[in-house]
Amino acid sequence: MNIVAALRPKVRSKSLASLALAVCLAGLTLAACQRSPSGPEIVISEAWGQPLPASAANGAIYMQIRNRGDQPDTLLSASSPVCSALELHETEQENDIASMHLAHTGLPIPAGQVVELKPAGLHLMCVDKQADFRQGAAIPLSLEFEKSGAIALEASIRLPP
Repeated sequence: MNIVAALRPKVRSKSLASLALAVCLAGLTLAACQRSPSGPEIVISEAWGQPLPASAANGAIYMQIRNRGDQPDTLLSASSPVCSALELHETEQENDIASMHLAHTGLPIPAGQVVELKPAGLHLMCVDKQADFRQGAAIPLSLEFEKSGAIALEASIRLPP
């Protein structure tokens, strides 16, 4: 057997292994150099409202708004086809008296934080509701954020947790 012929397969397999290693290292280097996406990442969960009699003109909607991103965002507005208006309201307690008022425009959602809309606090008020808030109903909503844009969701009508 020829010595060159006997060594050729070993040289070829060594060259292929070196090439494969170089390709893998180049891929890892590129992956390490890529920047992760930045900006807000809004996730809305547990959107709900309490059941109300058909005669009730307005209804409150609650939820958790989580920003899993590394940049803040702001809730600018909200709408629903079953509400004449969907407004951000805040309930305040003073001397054992609760009062509700229209909240400031724009609700900041800090990076890495959760903002909770809950009873006796911030909530969305469905003004002049056009649908029954009956147990099991789903209320369509659209929330408009400064950076994340519009997010569509449904709020379930149920008893409080």
